[in-house]
Amino acid sequence: MRNLPYGDRDSVGLFQQRASWGSLEQRMDPHQAASMFYTGGSGGQPGLLDISGWQNMTVTDAAQAVQRSAYPNAYADDEPLARALVAQITGGGAARAQLAGYAEDCGFPPGMQCPPTPWPQVEQGLTPDALTSLRCLHEKFPRITTYFGIGDRPAGNDGDHENGRAIDVMIPYADYQSAEAKAYGWKVVRWILANRTALGVKYVIYDKKIWSVARQDEGWRTYTHYTGCTSDTCLHYDHIHVSVYGNAAQLPATGDWVLPVAPGSYHLTARFGDCGRRWASCHTGLDFAAPEGTPVRAVAKGTVVFAGRAGAYGNLVKVDHGNGVMTMYAHLRSLPSDSVGASVIPGQMIGEVGSTGNTTGPHVHLEVRVDGQPQDPQLWLSGHGVAP
Repeated sequence: MRNLPYGDRDSVGLFQQRASWGSLEQRMDPHQAASMFYTGGSGGQPGLLDISGWQNMTVTDAAQAVQRSAYPNAYADDEPLARALVAQITGGGAARAQLAGYAEDCGFPPGMQCPPTPWPQVEQGLTPDALTSLRCLHEKFPRITTYFGIGDRPAGNDGDHENGRAIDVMIPYADYQSAEAKAYGWKVVRWILANRTALGVKYVIYDKKIWSVARQDEGWRTYTHYTGCTSDTCLHYDHIHVSVYGNAAQLPATGDWVLPVAPGSYHLTARFGDCGRRWASCHTGLDFAAPEGTPVRAVAKGTVVFAGRAGAYGNLVKVDHGNGVMTMYAHLRSLPSDSVGASVIPGQMIGEVGSTGNTTGPHVHLEVRVDGQPQDPQLWLSGHGVAP
């Protein structure tokens, strides 16, 4: 960090605050400048704590809400390094960030970094997403003191608990059916869903209701235990069940190129060069079929240059990797907000598998173009060490 005594017009200091924020002495003092960033400037500028919903924003959006820069996406370039530095300093996250390549930075929006809990026996065996969920829930809701992690407690008979992809969050009230207890439980649930991308959440069960990424358009649905059990525990009155993808929010330890969806979560359908009545001309990409809502990742470092509707492509994101190389991700469930101009690193989440546009089912259509000419993504990825 550099505490600059100069900047654009009268901006100075770590935060490049203008004269209306305070005196030159205040703006050049890192302690006072940081306090103003959080609590506001002397000219009435709002600080971070005045911004409604700042806890659920990306770092880039939160910074811009305070700083009001003429270049609102410029913060994104430094976000991976900033998160890695924080992880090194605090020791937070499922694993320490590796500063050289930011290999432990998290998804898009960024994942969370939270310190370990006092319960190593609960943390043992959890996947990165489950561990992050446990640690961040403990940090956000210290009143909750009982959690369960890995074990023989199948939910939906999908093996999530046995494989470390789920946690149970016990409601901290003796009478968990009381109005006060339910209000607290739903408060926790709302926080989980508001941060589901950063936690890697797949579905949540509470109070005889279930919400899942794959069926989010349906909202909360009535939950029926797969065995027919109707006890309070089976119907999740006394606890919140959180199932996760496993390693969706946390970036994988990887090289310069990765697959657009996690290994084992997809099967290949239409391939490059396939022809038939489904296409106006032959297929120009590689289709990774996966459940709707599966995280889609940038295959390499680059800059988002397009995010919008594009005819038969549906929701489409384009990433420019330099040297004439561009990748395209089509049929996404939704579009990342304010993402154009943002920098991404290998494995950073840029969307979710969907079925928008011309599709016969949920999948991500990946294209690789060099100087505008389509290349075979299967050959291209294989040539970069990540064969689909």
